Amino acid sequence: MRVLHRQQGQLDCLCGLYSIVNAITEINPNLSNKDAEQLFKALCTYLKGEGLLFEALTEGCYIPLISKMLHVAKNWLEARHSRSMVWRKPFHKNSAALPSEVFDVIGGYLGEKDGTCITGFEGKISHWTVISAISPKRLSLLDSDGRKHIRRDMCRSHLETSEDRFYWVYPSAVFLLELT
Repeated sequence: MRVLHRQQGQLDCLCGLYSIVNAITEINPNLSNKDAEQLFKALCTYLKGEGLLFEALTEGCYIPLISKMLHVAKNWLEARHSRSMVWRKPFHKNSAALPSEVFDVIGGYLGEKDGTCITGFEGKISHWTVISAISPKRLSLLDSDGRKHIRRDMCRSHLETSEDRFYWVYPSAVFLLELT
């Protein structure tokens, strides 16, 4: 019998932290590896101080926690690099938006701004990731687990289906980020 070896990331739920580090690196490409490590440590220190590190490690991050960690990342960027970051949640009050609407907004934002997008999926995966570009056929990702893209035709609203072969899009889990 062949023993399967686990890879780093398969047993933890730190994709939320990685999505923030990857997004900050995407909008501020001058960050070094050392900077990325220090940002990761700042996020972990915040979670530990709030008593949430174990939960984030084993259960993952929920939407309000991503918002709180973005505040930590914003403060870190300002203190370390004198850069200001803003973000918004375009579907904060519209959780019934269809994937096509969500992707149109993200695609328009990425086309107009020098920004990026953090979003969470459920269904086929339960995962936070960074969308760096959108084409008519796929979402291009900067992902902590090595995934390069998701086909758009495999995305459904969480209200449309419960089939876990699809990526369920949660509009309220969309964060658009940019430096100012």
